[in-house]
Amino acid sequence: MGPQAVIFSEMSPQSSWENDFNDWYNTEHIPARLKIPGFIRAQRYLSTSQDRRYMVIYELSGMDVLKQDAYKLLRESPSERTKWMLENVSGFTRYVGELLSISTRPDVPRYWESPFVYSVLFNVPEDSEAEFNAWYELDHVPTLLKEINWLACLRYKIHVSEGGNFTHLAVHYLADAKAIESRYREIARSSPWRYRLSKQSWFKGAYHLYRKLPMYK
Repeated sequence: MGPQAVIFSEMSPQSSWENDFNDWYNTEHIPARLKIPGFIRAQRYLSTSQDRRYMVIYELSGMDVLKQDAYKLLRESPSERTKWMLENVSGFTRYVGELLSISTRPDVPRYWESPFVYSVLFNVPEDSEAEFNAWYELDHVPTLLKEINWLACLRYKIHVSEGGNFTHLAVHYLADAKAIESRYREIARSSPWRYRLSKQSWFKGAYHLYRKLPMYK
C-alpha cells in the first residue's frame, strides 16, 4: 500500500543562517522522523521564486502515524536546535492531510523523484466539496496528465491547517517547470466545469512551484 497521508510544511530561514538551517533539516529534522514507523519517505524542495521558501513533503502510511508516542515526543520535546530554528524561521506552514486520490501517468512508477512540484491549496466550503472533488478527479487532472511533463497528482483532505486556512491540497509532480505553461494546462483551466466553479467566491487557490533539492545524507 502506498502513502495514505501527508505532512506538507513550508518555512524560510534568514540568509545569515540558511546553511545551518539546511544542515539541521538534513541531518536532524528529517532523520528523526524517518525513524518512526509509518513515515514512508521525505523530500525537500525550494521555491522557484526569489523568496527562499523551503518546503518538505513527508508521506505517511496513515493519519494514525501521528498519534504514536515517538512522534508526539518529537513535537512536544524538541531539541534546543530545533526549538531555535522553528522560533526564528518565517512563513511557517504545516498541513496534515489524508489521501483522497493518486493519479499518475502510466509510465511514471516513482512520481516522488520528479524534479518539480506544483502545490495547489483551496479552502472549499463543505456544501461544495463533492462537486469540487468531482471536477478535480473527472475533468481537471485527466486533462493535465495528457501533458507529457505532468507526471502525477496526489490530492489530500486537510485535517490540520497551520499558517493558512485551507481544506484541500493537490501536489502535482512535474518533469519540467514549463508544464504549467503548457497547452493542456490551459485547456484544463478553461474547461466549462472549471469556469462554472470559478464564479464561486471561495474559488481562490494558492499556487506555488518548487524544485526538488538533493536528498539529505
